[in-house]
Amino acid sequence: MNFKIKEHKQFPINWENFYIEIPVLACNWISYPNANLKEPSVLQYHLNFKTANTDAFTLHISADQNYMLWLDGEYIGRGSEMKSPENWFFESYEISVDKGKHSLEAIVWHYGDLSPDNRMSVFPGFIVIPDAKHIDLLGTGIAKWKVKKLHGITFHPLLKTLGVYISVPPVEIRDYRKFSHVNKSAWLEPQVLDKGINGTLRKEPTIHSLVPSLIKELYCSEIMPGKAVHVSETEDKAGYINNDINNLNELNRINSNLNKKSLFFKPNTTTRVILSLDNYYCGYTKLSVKNGSGAKIKITWAEAGFTDPQKSTKSHRDVIAGKYFRGVWDEFILDGAKRELLPLAWRSGRYIELYIKTSYEPLEIKEIKIIETRYDLKPTGKFQCDQKTLNEIVPLCIRTLQVSSHDNFVDCPFYEQLPYTGDGRLEALANLAFFKDDSLVRKMLIIFSESRDLQGFTMSSWPRKVWNVIPSFSLSWIGMLHDYALWRNDKKLIASLIPAMRALLDCLLTRIDSNGFLRGVDTAWNFIDWVDEWAKGECAHNAPSIQKGVNATYNWLFVYILGLAKEIEEYAGDAIMASRWEKLSAELAEKLQKRFWVSDKGLFKDDDSGKCFSEHTQILAILSERLPMKNLSKLRTSLFMANGLAKCSIYYKHYFFEACRKLDIPEKIIDGLQLWHSFIDNGFKTVPETFENKTFNQRSDCHGWGSHPLYHLIANVCGIRPFGMGFHKVIISPMLASLSKVEAKCVHPDGMIDFRYVKSNGKIHFEIILPRRLYGEFRFQNNIKKLKPGKQSITIKDQ
Repeated sequence: MNFKIKEHKQFPINWENFYIEIPVLACNWISYPNANLKEPSVLQYHLNFKTANTDAFTLHISADQNYMLWLDGEYIGRGSEMKSPENWFFESYEISVDKGKHSLEAIVWHYGDLSPDNRMSVFPGFIVIPDAKHIDLLGTGIAKWKVKKLHGITFHPLLKTLGVYISVPPVEIRDYRKFSHVNKSAWLEPQVLDKGINGTLRKEPTIHSLVPSLIKELYCSEIMPGKAVHVSETEDKAGYINNDINNLNELNRINSNLNKKSLFFKPNTTTRVILSLDNYYCGYTKLSVKNGSGAKIKITWAEAGFTDPQKSTKSHRDVIAGKYFRGVWDEFILDGAKRELLPLAWRSGRYIELYIKTSYEPLEIKEIKIIETRYDLKPTGKFQCDQKTLNEIVPLCIRTLQVSSHDNFVDCPFYEQLPYTGDGRLEALANLAFFKDDSLVRKMLIIFSESRDLQGFTMSSWPRKVWNVIPSFSLSWIGMLHDYALWRNDKKLIASLIPAMRALLDCLLTRIDSNGFLRGVDTAWNFIDWVDEWAKGECAHNAPSIQKGVNATYNWLFVYILGLAKEIEEYAGDAIMASRWEKLSAELAEKLQKRFWVSDKGLFKDDDSGKCFSEHTQILAILSERLPMKNLSKLRTSLFMANGLAKCSIYYKHYFFEACRKLDIPEKIIDGLQLWHSFIDNGFKTVPETFENKTFNQRSDCHGWGSHPLYHLIANVCGIRPFGMGFHKVIISPMLASLSKVEAKCVHPDGMIDFRYVKSNGKIHFEIILPRRLYGEFRFQNNIKKLKPGKQSITIKDQ
C-alpha cells in the first residue's frame, strides 16, 4: 500500500467551482451517540473498505475539534486548525491504495468545557468528504463507519501554578491499562448529524461552514531533546531544582545513553530528569517505552525556571539550579506493552521535565524525541553587517516568528496560542520583508474581516470562544491590510476586504464626541501598550483618560490609520472614499494640535490633565504626517530629551523605529535594536513579551511581536521599501548610522532584492540587484539615482 500526503489545496479566495468540485452536501457529520459540547471526549472512528483495483482518491476531512488520521495503520495527518463557524477549515489528502482490503482510522477529540480559548465548537463531530466517485465507499453518513469511546484518555484542568492567564489545551492523562482489552461490542453505529455545508455559499454561527484550508501542511520534524541538566530521585511539590552534585554520575549516564542506548529504571523507584533543549521548540514529546506496567510518566514543558515558588520572576534563562520548575504537563500510565507515547496536543518551551514513577516492573525507555511542529516559514531574506550584536539578533527574531507561526500567527506559543491583530501586524511585516511565503498574512486578513461584531469591530483575537474587542487592535487590522497592499501585489484580495475596513471606520466614527474627538469604548478593552505609568491593575494598562475622557494617543492612532485607509482606497481606485478618509484625518489632526500641543515642552500631552506624556503620543503624531514643520522640529529633540515620558514596550518599539525614520535619526534605530541583544545576554532564545518592568513581568519568553526588527533591518537600516502600493517600484534610502558594511536580501513579489554596502577609504560603495521588471530610485545623503532591473553599482564620497 502506498500513500502520499498532499499539501492543503490552495483554492482561490473567491472561488466559483468549489461547490462543483467538492460534494460537500453529499456527506454528513457523524458523532458518538448523544455527544454534547460540555463533556470532554476522545473517540475512535473506523472504516473497513475494499478496492477491486489499484485506486486513488481525495479525502477532505474536518473535525470538531481535532483529529488524527491513519490508513492501514500508517499515519496520514492531523487537524483541524483553529477555526470559527463561518470558516470551518478542512484538510485535503490525495491517497493511493493497492487492490484489496483497507481501513481508515481516526482519533477525534473534543475538550468540552475544558477547551482553550482558541478552540471554538459548534457540536462534536467528524466528517469525511471524498471525491464524487468514492462517496459511497468512504463518505461519512453513507459508508459504514463505526465509532467508540477511548476511555483511557481523559482531560483535566490546568493547575493555576503559573500565576498568570493561560489558555492552552488541558492536561491529558492517558492510562494504557484501559487500552489493553479490546471490547468489540464497544463499536457503535455513529449518530448521523447535519449535512456538510459549503462555507462559500452559507455562513452562520450555528453551523460548520466548510472552507478549504488556506495554508500548507504544517512543518513536522523529529529532533533530539538536548541534554539532561538535572536528575534526582524525588519530586519536590513546589518544583524546586537543587544543585545536587551527588547525582553527577547518574546525570552523565543519562546523557551518554540518551537516544543511543536504552535507559532503565528499576521497580518501585522515582526519578526526576530535566532536559535542556538547544533552542525554543513547539512540539510533541515522543517516548518509546517497553515493560514498566503501572509506571507513571509525567511530562512537563516550561520556558524557564522561576526564582520564587509563586511569583513569575525568572532571571537568567540558562540557569535552572536553585529555581522552581512550573509548566504545562501530560501524563502516561503504562500497561507493560511496547509503545510509542505521543500526547494529543503540542507544548512549547526550552525545558522538559520527566517525572518517572515505576511500579512492580522495571521500565525501559528506548528513545526520547521531540516532534517539532509549526508553520514552515523558511527565511529567504538576509541581513548581515559589521556589528556583531545586530547580526546576533537576526536568528533570535527569526526563531521568535517561526515558533509563533502555526495555523495562524499567535501571540505566544506557551500561554495563549491566540492570533491577535496588534501582534499580527508586526508579525506580518517581519514575514513580508524576510519570508516569501505570505499565506499566514493573507489568512489573518481574511479571518479577522469575518470576525466583526454587529457594531463593526473586529475581534482582538480570533478564532476565540470569548468575544473581546480592543479598538486599537481593530485599527491594527487596517494597518496590516495597508502593509499587505504595499508589500505585495494582490489587489483582488484588498478589494474584497475594503468593505470590512469601511464598516470598522464607520463604527469608530459613531464614537466621535461633540467636540470632534474619538472616545474609548466602554464595553471594550482600551489597551494600547504595556506601560508602567498606565497600569491600574493587572492587564489594565489603559492610556490616560481613554475610558472616561479624550486620550491623545488613541486619537493620533486614528489619524494615522485614516491616512493608511486613504492610500488603500486610492490603490483600489475609489477617489471619493479616499477623499473622505483624507478629510476626516486632516480635521482630527488639526483639533489635536490645538488641544494637546504643549509648546513650552515641545510635546503633545496624553490627556487634558497635562500630567501625562508618552513616547506613544509623539510617535503616532509623527507617523500621521499631519504636523506643521515647527512642531516636527521640536519633536525631533523633545522625543529623545524630555524627562518623564512613558516609554514604549517591545510592541510599540516598532512604531518608535518608524518615527525615527520619519525624523531621519538612524542612530536611534541602531541603538534601539541593541535592546534585543540584551535578551541574548540573559539567555533567551526568543524575544519575550515585554522588557522587565514594575507592573507586568516578562510572562511570555516568546512573543511574536518581538520579531519586528527583521522588518526594520530591511526597511529602515537598508532602507528597502515599496515605492507605492503593490511594490511595482522600489525606493532604497539607507539609514546606516555607524555601520561600515552591510549585506542584505529583501523579499519582493517577483524575486529578491540584493543590497550590499561597504564604506572604506573615504568612499561609500553600494551594489544593488533588482528582479526583472522592477524599477526604482536610490536616495542617500544628497544623491538620487534611478534603479533598473539587474545589477548596478553606485559609488559616492563619504561626507
